[in-house]
Amino acid sequence: MRRTWVVVIGAVVLVLPFLGVDDYYLHLLIMAGLFYLLAAGMNLLLAAGQLNLGHTAFFGIGAYTSGLLAVHYGISPLWTLPTAAVFTGSSTGTISKRTHSRSSPAKGLFGLSAIICWY
Repeated sequence: MRRTWVVVIGAVVLVLPFLGVDDYYLHLLIMAGLFYLLAAGMNLLLAAGQLNLGHTAFFGIGAYTSGLLAVHYGISPLWTLPTAAVFTGSSTGTISKRTHSRSSPAKGLFGLSAIICWY
């Protein structure tokens, strides 16, 4: 029964842009969905007793990359999103490759220092 409701709600959300819903409400739904994904990820980590801000940092890297490409180069968001995903994936790979051979505390300190340096 629960799976049926998830499918129905998902179908309604996918059809909303084609029904002529106001752009403001569509923007609210999109932002609520994005923040739900971040909150659900943080909930899973905190429930396991871990504090990890890495997924939030990489979300920010992707959003910042997409925004910079759209504003400074006038590229459509349909092209900036895949580009931002590739850039974020490559930066994730670079950081994980650098910290793979180090001990667990060193991984956390390297990630924290990388985040602090970017800001």
